[in-house]
Amino acid sequence: MSEKNNAAEEGHFVLVGVDGSESSFDALDQAGDEATWRGLPLKILVSWQVPTSLGMAPIAPTDGEPYLAFQESAKTILKSSIERAKSHHGDLEVDGVVIEEAAARALVEEAGNAALIVVGTRGHGGFAGLLLGSVSTYVIHHAKCPVLVVRSHH
Repeated sequence: MSEKNNAAEEGHFVLVGVDGSESSFDALDQAGDEATWRGLPLKILVSWQVPTSLGMAPIAPTDGEPYLAFQESAKTILKSSIERAKSHHGDLEVDGVVIEEAAARALVEEAGNAALIVVGTRGHGGFAGLLLGSVSTYVIHHAKCPVLVVRSHH
C-alpha cells in the first residue's frame, strides 16, 4: 500500500473551504498544490445556510423551492470545485462534501485529523485589506491543525 493511501485511511488530508468566490478558488488552487506536495488527498467543503433575518429565523422556509435552490447551488459549487482541482492537479485524489452549517464551524468540525485547513480571505485594499474575514479568523482560533489563509489575487 502506498503512503498516500495510508495517509488517507488515517484521516490525514488537506481540507479547503470553497464558496464559489474567486478568492475561494484561489484557496482551492493553493490547497491542491499543498495536497500534491504533501502526497495527501484533497477534501473540498462547501457549506451553506438559508439566510436569516438579523441572525434569527430563516427568511425562507426550510423546505420548498428557496431551500432547494440554496442546496443545489452548493452542490454545483462543489462539482465545479472538484473539476477544477482535478484539472489543475491531475493525479490528485479529490473528494468533497456539502454541509448545511455556518462555514467556519463546518470547517473546524470537518477537519478531524486534517493535516492542514486552507481558507481564503477577501481584502478590500488599504487597511481593510490587512484584516482577516470572520471565517478565517474563527478557523485560525479553533482548528486543531495548521491553517493557511490565502490572500486572493483578484
